This record gives sequence, C-alpha cells and structure tokens, in this order.
Amino acid sequence: MSKVSNKKEMKAQIQQLRIAFSTTGDNFNVTIKPLLSLLRELKNDNFAACQSKYLKAKEASKDQVSKDDFFPSFLPHAYYDGQRKLLDENDMWNHNRWHISGLIHADLDKIAQTDFNEVWSRMEKTKPLFMFRSPNGGIKAFWLTDLENTPKNRQMFTKLCRYTVKSLLSSVSLNKYYDYMPTNPNSKCYLTGGENFKIKLYNNAEVVEMEQAITAILNLHNEEQAIIRKKEKALIATKTAGEYVSWHDLSDLERANKRKYAEKVLASAIKSTMNKGNKTSFSLACSCFKIGLDHATVTEYVTRFKQHNLSKMTFTIKNQVSNAMKATGSQYGGGEIRGDNKNYIDSLDLKIKGINDKITALTTNKPKIEVVKTKVKGSIELGDLSELDATMVVGLPGSGKSYQMVRDAIDWMMNDEITIYVCPDKQSFNKTVTDSRYQETDKYLIELRQSGVLTNNQYNEHLLNVQTIASGTDENTGEKKSAVSIQFNIALDELQNKGKGGIIFLTMAGLELVNLDEMFKCQHRIVFDDISSLPTAKKISNEWTDIEVSKLKKYIEFESNGETHKVISASIHGLSYMGSQANIGDKEHMYARVDAAKRAPNLNNVTYYYIAKDELTLKNKITQLYMFNIEKLKMFKAVFFVGDEIENNPYVKMLTNNCGVMFKSIKMKCRSENLQQRIKKIHFVTTHNFAKTRISRIPYLPSRISKTLISTFGEKHNKMLININKDQQEQGIFEDELKDNFDLTVTSPITKGINHLKENSLICCLFNMDLDVSSKHVLSHVTGLTFDDLDNFIHRNNLMQNLFRGVLRHSDDTRECDFVCPTKADAEYLQARLLEEQGIEVDIQLLDPKLSESFKSAVSGRKTKSITGDKMTKAEENIRSRLRKKYGSDVDCFEPSVLLKTMAGLRGQKAKSTFEELVKTKLKPTKREDIFIDPVKKLNQPNPMSESIEAITSANASNDDEDYGVLNTLSEDKTPSSDICLDRVLMFEDIKKNINKKSDFSKINFG
Repeated sequence: MSKVSNKKEMKAQIQQLRIAFSTTGDNFNVTIKPLLSLLRELKNDNFAACQSKYLKAKEASKDQVSKDDFFPSFLPHAYYDGQRKLLDENDMWNHNRWHISGLIHADLDKIAQTDFNEVWSRMEKTKPLFMFRSPNGGIKAFWLTDLENTPKNRQMFTKLCRYTVKSLLSSVSLNKYYDYMPTNPNSKCYLTGGENFKIKLYNNAEVVEMEQAITAILNLHNEEQAIIRKKEKALIATKTAGEYVSWHDLSDLERANKRKYAEKVLASAIKSTMNKGNKTSFSLACSCFKIGLDHATVTEYVTRFKQHNLSKMTFTIKNQVSNAMKATGSQYGGGEIRGDNKNYIDSLDLKIKGINDKITALTTNKPKIEVVKTKVKGSIELGDLSELDATMVVGLPGSGKSYQMVRDAIDWMMNDEITIYVCPDKQSFNKTVTDSRYQETDKYLIELRQSGVLTNNQYNEHLLNVQTIASGTDENTGEKKSAVSIQFNIALDELQNKGKGGIIFLTMAGLELVNLDEMFKCQHRIVFDDISSLPTAKKISNEWTDIEVSKLKKYIEFESNGETHKVISASIHGLSYMGSQANIGDKEHMYARVDAAKRAPNLNNVTYYYIAKDELTLKNKITQLYMFNIEKLKMFKAVFFVGDEIENNPYVKMLTNNCGVMFKSIKMKCRSENLQQRIKKIHFVTTHNFAKTRISRIPYLPSRISKTLISTFGEKHNKMLININKDQQEQGIFEDELKDNFDLTVTSPITKGINHLKENSLICCLFNMDLDVSSKHVLSHVTGLTFDDLDNFIHRNNLMQNLFRGVLRHSDDTRECDFVCPTKADAEYLQARLLEEQGIEVDIQLLDPKLSESFKSAVSGRKTKSITGDKMTKAEENIRSRLRKKYGSDVDCFEPSVLLKTMAGLRGQKAKSTFEELVKTKLKPTKREDIFIDPVKKLNQPNPMSESIEAITSANASNDDEDYGVLNTLSEDKTPSSDICLDRVLMFEDIKKNINKKSDFSKINFG
C-alpha cells in the first residue's frame, strides 16, 4: 500500500483494500476478497445464524467446539490465494506468498461489562477505520496504515504491527488490554453477529503513520544482522583454525559421552510426561542442542520421545527441533567450539540476546509510561510496573477475604480462565484439611450444583480442573510426587490445551520453582493469599578475601547500591572463567555462583548479595538473598494481594513506592459480631522492650510471667493459646507451669491458615519477631523500607492474626476473649487498628508493674571509654559497632578494651561461642571490681550504704518470693549480673513502700 496524502486518496485506498477470506469449515485455504464486501455483510448481520448454531452446539457438547466449523474468517493483515500455511518446510515465514493489506488489527478481550462503554469510547479516539463488538464482549479494532508492501516491511511486519498497536493503546491508557499474539500475517478474525454484536464504521478515520515503528525496528534489525555476520565469520575462523569440532569430527568416545548424557535427559522427559508432550519435547530438543548434538541426532531423540506414547503426542517433530535450534543458537550444527574464539562468540551471543530483549520490550511487554514514583534514597531500581492491574483485598482476620477470592477464582474458571493461587503453605490448600482453600472450592462448586447452575458432569469437570501442586507424598496414592515444576507444567498444559479454565494452588516456595515463562501472557490471574513471610538471607559460610570479592564482581554483572548487589547475569569474564573451569567445576565456591548468575535472567527469583567488611577478621562477610522477581507479575492479566495487614506488606509497599503501582482496594467487612462486648481489654507485659534473649538468659523471668498469667486469668479461662518463639518452645519454659492451670495449646507465632484453635478464649503472644541484620540490610535497599518497617510488619501481622485465632473467629459466639501482647506499643497498635477497622474502643492494661520493670535494661548508654578512662580510637569504635550489629545490646555490658582484646582474631563459630560464654559468665556473681553498674546508686538515696538488710527485711518486707533471695548476696564479696542487680533494685523500691514512714533511716547501715 502506498502513502496517502488526503481524504480523497484515502477513500480510494479503502475501496481497493483486499483481505484473505476463509469459508466456514475451511481453516486451511483462503481466497482474496474486497474488505468492503465483508463489511457490508457484517453491517447487515448476515452471520447471526452462525452465532446461534455455535451456541447450541457448545451447550450440547461435552467437548470443546471449534469456531472454524461455524464461522467464516478473514485475515486482516494479509491477502493471498491458496493454502493458508505461510511457514515453509524449515518453519521460516515465506514472505513472498502474501501482500500487506494496509490494515493493522487489535483484539481486546476480557472487558468487564461495566467497563465496555468506557473502553469503546477511548478506542474511538484512536481514529480507527472500523470496530466491532463480538458477542462475548470483546472489541476488534482496525486501523488504516501507510505501510508499503515491500519485502523488508513484510519481513518485519509482526514486529511493526506490535509496536504500533502498543502505541495506539498506550495513547488512550488501555495498555492492560494489549495482546501481542494476533499480530502476525496469519492472524485471523471470525465473522460473527447476532445478539450483543455491534459494528461501527468511522468517517473520521485517519491513516496511522508507521515511520517511527519502521525506524525503531529496522535499526535494531540491522544491528542484529551485523552481529550475526560477525558470528558467522568467527565460526568460519574457528573451523579454519581447527578450533571448531563438528559432531561428526568428535571422537567416538566424546560422541558416546554426549549420547550417554542425552539418554538420561530422554529418560527424564519420558518419565515426567503425562500429557501431549509439547513443552517437554521442546525442552528435550533444547537440552540435546546444548549438549552439542547435531540436527539429525536431536531429531532422533525427539522421535524416540514421541514414539514412547504416540497416541497422546500431538507435536510435530520437525517444528520442535527447528524451534529449539533457533532458541539455542545452534543453527550452525552440533559439535564444540574450543580455543580463544569461544569467548568472543559467547560475547556476540550475549549482544544478540540484548538486541532481542530490546525488540521484545518494544513489541511484547507492556509499554513503559513515565510516572511520578516515590523513589526511596538508597533503594535498587526495580522497574516500572505502573500498568500492572493490581488489587488489595483488605480486612480483619476472619472477614472472608480468602473465602471471597476462592469464589472469584471459581467464577473465572467457569469463564474458561486460569488462576494461579499462591498460599502460605501446602496445608492451606490440602484436600484433607478442614476449611482449606481446596475444601472451600469444593463446597462452592457443590452449592452451584445444588442450585442448578452446574450439572453433575460440569461439577466433576470443574473439580478436575482444580489442581494442588506441592512436594511430598500424594495423600491418595501414597506415592512420592514428581517435582513441583513438572506437576505445574502438566497442570498448565492440560488446561491450556483443553482451552479450559482452572485453579492451580501452590505455595510461594513452589511458585519460585516453576517456569512462568511458559505461560501465555495476559491470559491468567495470580492471587497471593496471606503471603506475609519475607525472603530470608543465607550467610555464605566461607569468609572471602578482597581478591575473591573482586573476582565475584568481575565475573558477575551487578546492579549495585552501597553494600547490596543485585545479580543481572554472568559477565563475559564470568563466561570465560566457566569455560576454563568446566572440567574442574569449583562448585562450592565461585563456579556455582557464576553458573547461577548465568541462569539468573530466566529464573523467577532475583539474587542479591550483601557484602560487608568484618573489622575483626578483615575478611568480607557475604550474605545471599533470593527474592521473587516482581517483573514476572507483568505476565499476568491481574494480580491480587490478600491479607490482614496487606496495606503494610513490604511487597505491596515496594510496588507502590518504587514501581509506580496504583492498587485498587476491596475492603471486606469483619464477620465477627459484638466485638465491643467480646474483647474489652488488651493486656501487655511490659512498657519496655520485650527481648526474647532476656527471657532465655534470666531463669526466673518465664516463671514470673507464668505466675502472673495464672493469678490474673486462672479463674476466668480454661482454654489458653500461647504463641512463643521456637527456642522457647524447645525449652518448654512456659509450658511446665501453665499446663497445670489451663488446657494449653503452644504454637509458633505464625498461625496463618490454622483453623482448629477457635475454642481458646485466652490468647497470649509472648514472642518478638525480627529479621537478622543482613536480611534487613538487603531488604531495606531493595524495598526502600526502614529496619523498623520490616520488623514491625512481621511482628504486628502475626499479632493481628492471633488476636482473631480464638473465640473471636466464631462470628456469633458470646464468650469474652482476653488477649496478652508483649509491649505497650503493640497494645496501642492493636487498639488503634480495632478503632479504625470496626469503630470499637478497647482498653489496654499493664499486667503487672513489677513484671514490666524486669524487662528494663540496666545499662545506661554505651561505653565510649576504656577502664583507664581513655577514649576509644576510631578503629576500636568501628570494631565495637560491628560487634553490636552482630551480637546486639549485650555488647554494651562489657568493658570495651577488655571485650575487644578477648574477641581479637576470632571469627565464625569460635567468635560466637566465645561471646556467648562471656555473656553466661556475666550472669554469674562476679568480683566487686568487675561491677559495670552500681545497683545501689540506682536507689537514688542520699546515703544508701547506711541501710542494713536486717532493718529492711524486718520492716514488713515479704520474703515469700524466691526470686528476691538474691538480696542475700549483698553481704558477700560478689555482685550479680546487671539483670539481677536490677531485680534487687526493684525489690528495694517495693520494700521501701512497705516500711513505716516514721522509721529512722539514719540508724540503719550495712554494718
């Protein structure tokens, strides 16, 4: 089609437009037909009968009904005569057979009925030639272009079409409807009509100019071709230099070894395949090419794979081998490249991949739109996800968020759509667990069957399309399950090949293992339900020298920010290193990490390194962290985040602050009634920091907490739920005393998805959840959140979960619930949340003032001087600061110069053991000269040494509490630890309150 310059010329061009047309039932041949004649037939609704017949056949048949048997179709982009197949025997486009029609076409599907008029109105602003609405509610839009019918334009047509369609949809903010699939010369549209059909032709249509698209694509195309020519020359040079060894020139032993490995790959493929084998055969072919097999030998293995179960296999061997050859860059045959040229050719392959990634970004991914983002200083760039269709489902625990999402997923399934449903653990969707997501699914399907919406056959079919993906043993057969990735591929293949909707349940850990790149974009939804856990860091055990760190940064391409480094891929130097180490395989050290970096672009997880210098050892401490690659979310039609504190979820905040995501919000109303009468107080243990290390190190403290709980709630409650940290569970420090007074259940702080705890009316949260320092450093840089933000989310999310874990989860229960949380700050947070969410005012109350003071730190400030009074040097301060980051506030209890001298030269487990031993020693009575804090001064009395124990204990002081026996140590030449000193001070204060105000303190002394 030539360029048009005015309306008259445009009208003439429209009259000359031709398209390829297929009659009903013939999907293999096309004839040339004027476009205007087809438009007249559509305007006259000539195809209404086709729609009616199709709907009747679809309703009557249990199998999938092909539209080709009921509707004629046309190719909007091309016209030609004869066989519709445009691919030649080598699976390459035969661009000499077809002509550019002068139209480009966009297919907008899955438009909500409430949004249709708005979408239609926006599409009209793009000045199309015509549009029509299909009966299922989708929109087909067609624009006139100035694209000339040249060989080069035909060769680039698909990319040009995608680029332009993206730009048009972007101009009216309809990016989420962009589908890159129907954009090749063979893309077809069905001619339909009847009820809900609508067509409109536009007199104000404009010609879409393609010059910008041609320039952008052509430049990249030419750049790619230039590099390919360099690669071809390099390959010729390797053959000339004897550095390239073809498959046939390899020794018999080398070929045998390669075949031996290929046999294992084939056996694994046969074992894993239970479906039509499309993806498995392609993976098999790719693996064989990567091993170094030639085209004929790869074809042999794929043929053997198909013959293993010929009746079920539907793929074409030639196509799979040809596609795998292109995908692996093996167009030049099997064999091996050896010598120096290999590194050069590998670098050219990386450049070609980079160009293809740019083309993909222009033609496949959603367009990038500049948005104003809240960029947190120090965070790593995560990309623009501003076009993500993202929704938060919010509400208190028990408000039915998961219940609603499961029902929505079933509705989508009945509309032939697939939902990937991600849960916190496999128990959440276990088929045998009461009220699991799977059981909720089955209950709703049964409701639909009983109400007549579904027949028995439809119910059974839908239930089969609900899949649970998890490792372990199958609860029905007792057999060990195949890998999560294989289960997922099989489930997805079956649904996509049938064209049916479904629900695939899996865990977050499972999601990180599966191949999401196999999914068709814009077709599926993903739901993250109750995913509140954060990725945890793994410390690399060996301590790296500066030279090793330099090599790591040389071999791997990083995006870096401060001490945090995001892995992009292996560098050219890294690929060269792998080649030189291939036979040695330094798997435990550098090789494995470079190999992982090489595979990084295709993984669902992103790898981060946190590299920090340890001043004590002068070695580099390296922490490795894996986090789900949020770029993968672009693959989905819509993303849902479901949870109790989902607004504060670090993933949600990260997407909002750093990626420009604008979340929609669905708020669920709490189903629990009469909360004002059922929870009247939230109790808290202390006004100070509830340190779990303090509970572990002070033997009497758990006993004191238990006694306080018994005295406060023993007569009121029978069933008690206590949530404590893992180490406290293992020690049983609370259970021994509490189990004699309550029907006790002890769990970890994380109780998500556990629904058999509803009878508990007393819930005590005695945990303190936080992340290790290295994890917080990495996550803080990645998410842009502070350390406190990260710790508070984990801690408070579990507090909120457990508040509604007991009787409050019963919607109509009348029993009163008492809840105990660690600190006053926690109680105030829950109080504010209940007021905000439900409008109810709950009182907060300290359990026991004396108990609260047991958590008060006895250390006043950090020591900055040595025992001689000399100020620490800058180096000593840095080392001490590093120790404090590693071991916490206990470092403050030690004389700096003594501590640094003791820890000098120690590292790893030895350093940790030495410090723990120091801490244990400090808890025992020590010499008076080792006192760090003078407990007597804490009394703030004018002459405290003038009081005697005899006088104090005789003045109505209670000696019933065995914890206060430490007072007797005052008369010895020893002093207890800072914690025991503090307890003694508290006892002094209590005793003073009981002493007769008229007592003559001047006569009291310590003798």
